[in-house]
Formats: sequence, structure tokens, C-alpha cells
Amino acid sequence: MKKLNNKNILVSNGATRVYIDPIRYITNISSGKMGLAFIKIFLEKNANVKVISGKVDFEYPKKRNLEIINVETNSEMFENLKNHFLWADIFISVAAVIDFEPLNFSKKKIKKHYDNEIFDLKLKNSIDIVKTLSKYKKNNQILIGFALETENLVKNAIKKMNDKNLDFIIANKADESMGLDKAKVTLIDKNGFCKTFETQNKNNLAKNIIELIL
Repeated sequence: MKKLNNKNILVSNGATRVYIDPIRYITNISSGKMGLAFIKIFLEKNANVKVISGKVDFEYPKKRNLEIINVETNSEMFENLKNHFLWADIFISVAAVIDFEPLNFSKKKIKKHYDNEIFDLKLKNSIDIVKTLSKYKKNNQILIGFALETENLVKNAIKKMNDKNLDFIIANKADESMGLDKAKVTLIDKNGFCKTFETQNKNNLAKNIIELIL
């Protein structure tokens, strides 16, 4: 197994939140398990690992070469990734970041409309964190992203990879991976390589993907 001695690995993981008002927010069902699987493999390879983590369904291991920075919102995720991006030799974006946010945040709790059953919540696009960070990509820095799709898996993943200037993208369908212990994914690179990994334990999946990438 190829080692990554003294290599710096930056991982985003978990689910973020965007607030509608002081007590309500939009999030998703990401468990962070896929990110944890990659983190374990990088640690086994003696790399230095920093994780910018949203909400996850577990506790991270305690390792001298692992640093966890906990965040909650999209903006916190972005600011911390930006601060550590140039440190990284490899950046893998596993976090399930919310793609949109309320057009107007209410500083007060939004009251229920008893005289109207319909409530319009207007949303706008959130900052594209990976696309923004990729503008500062260093020579020889490897960027790996994820594409969670419900349809047109490979087509949508390739478009996302190109738009975000990624070296690799890992495409998976929501019902085949999100929140589960096992997953089926397709690894695609910028040169046209494409390989599907059939359903397997996420730890094995992460190991196989990293070995292939390296």
C-alpha cells in the first residue's frame, strides 16, 4: 500500500446548515460515513489530515495526525476550507453542502400564517465552495469531488468535474449511498477514465479508490 508520509490532506465532510430564522434551518441527510472512510485510509497511509466537518453521525478517531475543525453553516465551511486550502496536497470534498439558502434571513422567528396555508420561501444559490477554491489550485495539487445525483449520473458528474476544475470526481446515486454503510460509485477523471465500483463497504471502497488515484 503506497504511503503518503508527510503529505497534507484536507477533507470536507458532513452536512451543513443554512438558517431561515434563528431557530430553523435547511440541511440534508448526509451521515458523513463516506468521508470517515477516506479519512481512515489517509491516516493509515501516514498522511497529515485536516477535516472541516459539518454534522456527522459519529465521533472522529483521536489521532496525532488528525485535526478536526467543526463548523455548522455554509459560510463557516467555506472560510475554514479557504484558510487551509493552500496547505493541502490533496483536497477531497465529501461534505454535503447546501446548494441554496434563503434570499432573506429573518432575524426574528417566522410566525405561522394561520390565515394562509401557503408560505413562500424564496431561495438563492449559495456560494459554490469547491468551484471558488479551485481558482487557487496549486501545481501538483489534487482536487477530488463528489457528485450525488438522482439521474444522469455520469453525464452530470462530468459536467460538475469540468465546471469545478477537479482532477477526479466520485459519482453516486442518493439511494445507493447516502446515509448507508455501503455504496456503489463511479470514479471519473479529467482525462476520460471511468470505473464503476459495485456496492461494497465504504471502508473498502475508499481504500480501492485512493489506491487507484495514487
